[in-house]
Amino acid sequence: MEKFCKSCGMPMDNPEDFANNNQDSHYCYYCGEKEAYSKEEIYEKNMEKEEYYKKKAKKKKLKK
Repeated sequence: MEKFCKSCGMPMDNPEDFANNNQDSHYCYYCGEKEAYSKEEIYEKNMEKEEYYKKKAKKKKLKK
């Protein structure tokens, strides 16, 4: 069952996606230290995640 971060809504599929790699956590690794973020902080975190996933996809394409 796919889980989503309670604070920012990020999908958490892998153990490293969870705060402290704890799959029982309700928060992702970005939000693990805080329980909630302001709209501006969530925007910044989402931009970081977007860059992370873009780099990850680019690496996959280069491996092919």
